Amino acid sequence: MAIENRAAGRNAPGIGRALASGVVALGELLLCLSIFGPQPAAWLWVGSQVDFATDSLSSGLAVAFVGTALTIIVTVWLGKRLERLWFSLHPDAREGPGLFETAFVISTVLAVIGFSLWFFVFAGPGGPTIAPNLQ
Repeated sequence: MAIENRAAGRNAPGIGRALASGVVALGELLLCLSIFGPQPAAWLWVGSQVDFATDSLSSGLAVAFVGTALTIIVTVWLGKRLERLWFSLHPDAREGPGLFETAFVISTVLAVIGFSLWFFVFAGPGGPTIAPNLQ
């Protein structure tokens, strides 16, 4: 009887496991969200600096494109590593979509909503039909 209680206590999620799970999930979501904003913006800035330094637009665009692609590959690799950590915290959660897929879908939906708000409300599609004229 005492052995069963100790074994059940080991499998029960404690505050430490819940906190670690929350940190991993938040890190995964922020990592996925960075694909849609900060990473491309940072590489566009780096590409502009290369363009300015070399006076070659092609070089700047190539650096921005390759850098963005490589950074996204590293981000996906880190995301899958975090998912392995998530599964080590939740060994019974092997069925269905994993944390990485869920975080990527949530970040994609947030990015589409943010872009739609920016495009249709603030910037406008080019005509005076939807967005206000800010000039």
